[in-house]
Amino acid sequence: FNFQIDPKDIGNDIESFKISTSCENQANKSKSTGLISDKSSGQLKELSLELDELPVCEDDVVTSVQLLKGSTNPNASVSYYCPEEVSLWAKANDLMPIDSEQSTDLVSGVYEGGLQLWECSEDLAKWLLDKAELQPGLRVMELGCGAGLPGLSCLRRHRPVKVAFQDFNPEVLRAWTMPNCRLNLADLARPPQLEFLAGSWAGLAAWEAARGAFDLVLTAETIYNPDYYQQLHDALSHLLAPDGVALVAAKVSYFGVGGSESLFCDFLDRRGQFSHSTAMRTESAALARVILELRRRR
Repeated sequence: FNFQIDPKDIGNDIESFKISTSCENQANKSKSTGLISDKSSGQLKELSLELDELPVCEDDVVTSVQLLKGSTNPNASVSYYCPEEVSLWAKANDLMPIDSEQSTDLVSGVYEGGLQLWECSEDLAKWLLDKAELQPGLRVMELGCGAGLPGLSCLRRHRPVKVAFQDFNPEVLRAWTMPNCRLNLADLARPPQLEFLAGSWAGLAAWEAARGAFDLVLTAETIYNPDYYQQLHDALSHLLAPDGVALVAAKVSYFGVGGSESLFCDFLDRRGQFSHSTAMRTESAALARVILELRRRR
């Protein structure tokens, strides 16, 4: 992408990085520190933790650890905790953002499906592992991260200076994103700076103004609802550096929800701020998917 990064921005080495905190202990900690979602406020909340404070799901809590590998670069890989087991654990510890008796992938404005592993997040993660050639030292943000696989792919292969993960629900960050980050940092001699943000995209403008823009913004499965297009557009407008790139991975159509690639691209064209092109398209009779590349118009 030909980004220009100042080498002095690259973080310092981390000499020691111990993994010792279980998800069970972190569940108790999250209850005591008020990290359960305030469904009424919708405000952005920064969850600040040091690297050795990130929760980890130990084998006696969530036993299944799966491996995602790039098909053309077998040395680049991302590990993540099994979403089905994480969801069961989260329900058992009252960390689900919806009532435990409900069985749904989505409750608009309450729970946006963050504890599911969606196909397009895997598409984007694999594309970043296999195809993308990025300069080291980038500032990376993943919006609507859930498991955080695209952000973790950058973390594992491209040596960013910073990766920020945002999800609507702090419970998702605590129960899944943070343990996945801890899992993938263990063997890195030079981990990037990590940030975790919970809440609506509407809060990102004020947050970014105090911290600076990002070279690469990643998001997957976030265009399913046209009602959110303006918020997503505004978030990208505030977050993306002048020469930055946003990668949007999505299904071509979201049946029953209303969103689609064509609707989103039409929305971008009407706003006139971003150009868009296709970085990858997966043709399938059952589930066509795409990765869009967005840049600011000159």
